[in-house]
Amino acid sequence: MFLCHLVEDGIVKCEHYWPDAPRTTRLYGDISVTLVRTTSFANYDVRRFRVCAANSYDDDAAEHVVTQYQFTAWPDHGVPRHPLALLDFHAKVSAGKMNLYRDVSPPGSFATVAVRRFHVSPSRRLAH
Repeated sequence: MFLCHLVEDGIVKCEHYWPDAPRTTRLYGDISVTLVRTTSFANYDVRRFRVCAANSYDDDAAEHVVTQYQFTAWPDHGVPRHPLALLDFHAKVSAGKMNLYRDVSPPGSFATVAVRRFHVSPSRRLAH
């Protein structure tokens, strides 16, 4: 998961480490990455990859399916214009399996949304 564009204000924020076209494969050392599909929404993209050891002869044992979520509505300096965009993205990511390894500004904010949504219910106020 990442919460930025690849390049913002002329500065590379994230490396483009996947193939551009569906059903194409790129090699990264001894790792093979195949883009299965990209689904674009108004505020985020979801990509599905097949990742495996490039020199593996046993396809079933070596292959992993990886889903990447990219939130594209987070401005470089600031916060998303509409909170519903972030809430929609959070719901999409929460429906899949996701691990959040870093706690820097946008991902930290994303984690905060997750915690706050957990504590909110229709019958009570936001828990502190």
